[in-house]
Amino acid sequence: MEVNVEITKQNLPIPASGLEKIKALELGNNKEKENLSRFKIPLPELDGAIDPDHPNLKTILDNMAIFEATRGGFSKATQKNMFSAVRSWIRFTEYIELAYAFPIHPRMFYYWILHLKNEQKVSYATLMSRKNLIAIFLNQLGFANVTEDKLIKDFFRGVKKDMAESDLSKVEQKVASPFRASDLNRQIEIVGTLEQAGPKLFKDLAYMTIAYSTALREEEIFTLKRKNVIISGDTVTIVRTKSKTSAAPPKKSIIGRYAGIVKKYIELVENGVELYNHVTPSRPVEDQEYYIFGWILKNGQLKDPLKPMNGVSVLRLFRKAYERQSVFNGRCWSGHSARCGAVVDGHVVHKMNAVDLMSIGDWTNMGTVKRYLRATGHLEASNIELQKH
Repeated sequence: MEVNVEITKQNLPIPASGLEKIKALELGNNKEKENLSRFKIPLPELDGAIDPDHPNLKTILDNMAIFEATRGGFSKATQKNMFSAVRSWIRFTEYIELAYAFPIHPRMFYYWILHLKNEQKVSYATLMSRKNLIAIFLNQLGFANVTEDKLIKDFFRGVKKDMAESDLSKVEQKVASPFRASDLNRQIEIVGTLEQAGPKLFKDLAYMTIAYSTALREEEIFTLKRKNVIISGDTVTIVRTKSKTSAAPPKKSIIGRYAGIVKKYIELVENGVELYNHVTPSRPVEDQEYYIFGWILKNGQLKDPLKPMNGVSVLRLFRKAYERQSVFNGRCWSGHSARCGAVVDGHVVHKMNAVDLMSIGDWTNMGTVKRYLRATGHLEASNIELQKH
């Protein structure tokens, strides 16, 4: 999807001197966007996917150019999910040999949803997500919103009940197996000190400690830079510049025993960067602009301080931790487990109110919190308390 809008006197009613200033502004803005992750998500390929005889083609192409320039203001995660839905729809149109993917005919969209449900066996949550993301994309480009068609609305009104009747697992929202304070404390005992564990294993422990203590999302943790971690006495503070739900998220503090582990790990990282700079003097890393979670060697050196770990590494980290236990409870942990475990502890152990529970994970409503508690079997605990005399 490559659409460029040339800046000319015809589309901007200003003199030539002003035009040059506008072009300079555009150039500066494009330079800035090169360093912003949400502008690096590959756009879906729409060449040949849009009917060239569409009556509003010019408006749609203009909207495409605007979307490419602004990405609709959407986050990196939203764009990834949206573009995945668009590509899925395009692949289906190719599968049924439809001439053009856009505009979308309601009946064809209905068959795509059936294809996802009956042949790809996706869950109800995935169906809803795909529908909603396609609607957002269509609105951005100026196409008619097919999801508002009576056929589609009627289908979705009943599909959840139908799926629940035939296979309840398709409508149950799955969440990560909770990694709770008791699990973290057990890992601390198993792993031991830095000297006992070695740099690699201690890095895993530090990650799990930050994950539980702050309930940050995976990507927020593994992309933490040294400048984002402030150490003051016995407190470690994580300073974020953005989160999934806020452009100005609150700081997260770590105290006590957990802070001690993180402080020790930060010392390890700082020494690891010094070792890196010593062996690569031509490319020194400075000004705390390096990631604290990356590939760390046996001697403590960071292999590449400017490259963070990824989601696959986080999943592997939690799986290894799960396997280190002598007692196994529930499903294996994943990268989202500490976030889930934190809210479970907040509800079950610390009896936090709704506002405090939402603040644990920066959630903006109780719906997500209740989903975590219900899926892990802890929402019913409130009802049990009422029956104790």
